[in-house]
Amino acid sequence: MMKSLTILTLLFGLAVSVSGQPDKAANQKRQATGQGKPSVVTADSQNKQASGQTDQTEAGRDAPAEKASIERSHWWSTSEWWLVIIAGLTGCVIGWQSWETRKSANASKDAASAALLNAQTLINAERPWIVINVESPAPNQFHFKATNVGRTPARITAIYGHPLIVRRNRPEPTPDFEGTESLLSTPPCLLPSTTSCTALRCNIEELHGSDSVEDFLRYVTSGLFEIWFYGRVIYFDTLEPPPQTSHDTKWLFWYLPFKDALPIPDPRHPEYNTYI
Repeated sequence: MMKSLTILTLLFGLAVSVSGQPDKAANQKRQATGQGKPSVVTADSQNKQASGQTDQTEAGRDAPAEKASIERSHWWSTSEWWLVIIAGLTGCVIGWQSWETRKSANASKDAASAALLNAQTLINAERPWIVINVESPAPNQFHFKATNVGRTPARITAIYGHPLIVRRNRPEPTPDFEGTESLLSTPPCLLPSTTSCTALRCNIEELHGSDSVEDFLRYVTSGLFEIWFYGRVIYFDTLEPPPQTSHDTKWLFWYLPFKDALPIPDPRHPEYNTYI
């Protein structure tokens, strides 16, 4: 900014100095006119001079027009041209300054975006994250837990968990994550960091339906039936200022019909195992 003001000051001073210079061509013309005035002479001399002036006038009519162009002043000796030049330079300076201002504004915008991204990264690093893990306290029994692996407490508002049985050669399951049956009796539930709560308890022997337990387990072991477990946890970050963002954990585990095997997140359906 100071550089622009200095340039404008120098250009204005140059314009004032040029406009204040006298017009040398006009002074030379006036001097020539003063020197051409006739002095007092006799009548005969006046007649001769009149005759001579007439002849000079006639000769002057036939003189080439080049003398007129010789008497014209150069463009740099007039203040108008300098004002035009200064105006053009001023416009260039203003345009350059506008470009610099816009570039500075874009740089500020990029810096603000980077700061927002860093802040969001920090928030994601400090926020709660709920994941699902499973234990087997006894044969054919599974205990699914929601564990907060983040750094801040989570305020859980809903937990859903359901088993899903599909007969072989039937379409693969489509979990209904919009269920209305919550395991929480009195939500909300506060889940501090590194702690867990129940997401689902299931004994597959209780899923036999109209079949006997022995037949049902045999069907499962032979692959006639496949069993999935799925659910959803909805929670909020207790340290986030309002309006708070809702976080969501969806999970789908596949039962493996092997001895002492635990259900695993179904690798064929990663879209059903998400953490938002």
